[in-house]
Amino acid sequence: MRLLKAIFMPLGMYTRFPLISKKDSSVPAKYILTGLIWSGLLIGVLWRALHLAMTALNVPLMAFAAIMSAFPFWFTKYMHLEGFMDTAALINSSKAGYSSENRRGIFGVFSLVLLLILNFAGTYCFLDFKENPWLLIFIPLVSRELAVLMIFSSPLIMENKDGHKLPYDGKILIVLLIVFILTSLVCCALCGTKGAIMVITMLFCFIFSADVLKNFHEAGGDTASYAITLSETAGLIMLAAIKL
Repeated sequence: MRLLKAIFMPLGMYTRFPLISKKDSSVPAKYILTGLIWSGLLIGVLWRALHLAMTALNVPLMAFAAIMSAFPFWFTKYMHLEGFMDTAALINSSKAGYSSENRRGIFGVFSLVLLLILNFAGTYCFLDFKENPWLLIFIPLVSRELAVLMIFSSPLIMENKDGHKLPYDGKILIVLLIVFILTSLVCCALCGTKGAIMVITMLFCFIFSADVLKNFHEAGGDTASYAITLSETAGLIMLAAIKL
C-alpha cells in the first residue's frame, strides 16, 4: 500500500489525475518528490495522445497550437506557472531595486505574459514544422527529471518553510542521474540531433535556475517550477530556431 501511495500520490498532487491528492505523512517526502518524474511521463503521454487526436480531427493550426500550448499548464493545475511568476517577479524586482509587493506583482504578470506568448509561438512552430512527435513525451519528462535532480542536489531548495532539510541521499541522486542520462539517450535515439539539442537547451535552463537559487534564497520550491516552465518553453523555441 505504501508503495502504491508513493507512486500514485504525486500524480494526484502534481496533476489533475484523480488519484490520491493529499499528502500522506507515512510516505517519505523524497518519494513524493521523485514522483514528479511520473507526473512528467503522464503529461507527455497524454500530450502526445492529444496531438494524435487533434491531428486526426484536422483541427486548424492556430486552435491546435493554442490547445496544445495550454494543456500541460491546465493539467498541472497551473502550479508551475504560479512558481514561475513568483520567482520571475523576485528576480526582476531585485535587479531593478524594487522590494514592494506591488512592484513584484507587476514584474510577475509581465514575465508570465511573455512566457505564455513564447510558449504558444514555440508550440505553433513545432506543429507547423511537423517536428518529431516523440519530443512531446520527452519535453515534460526531461524537465521534471532535471527538477528532481536540482532538488536533491541543492541544499537551499531542499529547505521547506519550517526550515527542515531533506536528508542527503547519495544513492537516490546517483539513480536520478542515471535515469536522466538514459532518458536523454533514448530521446536522442528516437529524435536525433533535435532531441539532443532540446535536452542540452533544457539542461542550460536548469543550470541558470540553480544559479538563481544561490542568489535568491526566498525562491525555495518555486525555483523548480520556474526551471520546469522556462526549460520547456526554451526547448520549444530552440527547436523552432534551428529549423529557421
